[in-house]
Parts: sequence; C-alpha cells; structure tokens
Amino acid sequence: MTASLVIATGSAGLACYLAWRLDQRILGCATKWRAVVSIILLGIAVWVAVLIHSSLLLKVPGAYGPVQYWVGSQAAHEFISGPRVWALFSMLGGMWIAGLTAIAAVVSFFLKPAKPRWTRLVVPSMALVVFALANYWFIRCGFYPSA
Repeated sequence: MTASLVIATGSAGLACYLAWRLDQRILGCATKWRAVVSIILLGIAVWVAVLIHSSLLLKVPGAYGPVQYWVGSQAAHEFISGPRVWALFSMLGGMWIAGLTAIAAVVSFFLKPAKPRWTRLVVPSMALVVFALANYWFIRCGFYPSA
C-alpha cells in the first residue's frame, strides 16, 4: 500500500511543479489564480490516476474488486478504507474544481489582452483532460470502494 501511495504522491507533486513552471515561466501567463485552480485539479487527477495504475501493477491487496472479496485480509481493508476512499472523495471534489477550472480559464482568456491568448488555456486544458482520463480509469477499473 505505501509504495503505490508514495509513487502517486510523488508523481502528483512533480506534475504540479512542472505545470507551474510551464504556465508561469515558459508560457509567461500572469494570471496566477487561474493557474492555481488548474494545478490543484491536475494534482488530484495525477494522484488518482497513478494511484490506480501503480496499485494494480504492484498487486496491492484491496486495490481491485468489491469489499467482500477481501474479507479477512487486514492489509486489503486498510487500502480500501484508506486510499480508495480518499480517491473517491478526491474525484467527487475534483468535479467541483474542474468546473472552477473551466470558468477560470474562460474568464482569464477574455479578461486581459496578452500576447497569444491561447497560452492561458494550455494548463487548464491539460488538467481537464488528465482529470477526465483519471475519472474514466477510476470507473473502468472499479477503484471506488463498493460493498
């Protein structure tokens, strides 16, 4: 359990750092509030996606199947009641943040004239696409804790 959780957290942190560098330094976008909301969404999405795939690849007990399948396995119940529940609430909260990301991107696009305006849509679009993929994998892999 801890290996997949560490891999997912490290990957999400790295993705957030690289997205911030891309948005603020390379693309030169000055609207920080748009970037913050987008990067929070990207962090959630990367964390969930990497947690799903790393736990399935490492065959972590409790990473797949319904709760009844893991009756009597303490390690499986720790993973089900820990990271799988955290991933569920991250995906639910991420849906609200995805809406805020879309609104912030559109407002930022029309708010200030800048060099090319499309540069303000790179990180929010990337965050929304990765979140959509994470949501798809979350449902497709049955990662939600079901009874």
